[in-house]
Amino acid sequence: MACRQMYISFRNNIILKFVQKAKKAIAENLCELAGLGIGGQRLKAYLLEQAITFYQRSLEQDEEQPDVLFQIAEAAMELGDGDLAQAYYEKALIKGYDVQKVLLKEAELAYLRRDFTQLLAILGFLKKEPLAGDPETSLMRFWLGS
Repeated sequence: MACRQMYISFRNNIILKFVQKAKKAIAENLCELAGLGIGGQRLKAYLLEQAITFYQRSLEQDEEQPDVLFQIAEAAMELGDGDLAQAYYEKALIKGYDVQKVLLKEAELAYLRRDFTQLLAILGFLKKEPLAGDPETSLMRFWLGS
């Protein structure tokens, strides 16, 4: 009897992990579709909103996914929802996501909000903990994708 319960528990755990990965994969695909720019802004916004929903559903099974938290923040940034992005960047940081990547995104968010005090604070930190060389150059390379 105990062996059967262990088997059922094991099977259910595998099924939950599969469903979690499927939700994450769907969200990633929706983000990719949104990035293609097919269908205009309304379709892009809809795809990103759906991606956020699937990422959040993925978190229902396991909240310890800093990469998913970061991806929700990225989708929120793409939608122009800075408050949601900030909240999820902070959650990703708390859960152990790469500090420098989060700081670069928070610097971008501070710039978009015209919060130069926050931007200078982040740059000051990056000067102490540089990515690769000069922090201003690192930020520019990161934002320009080179």
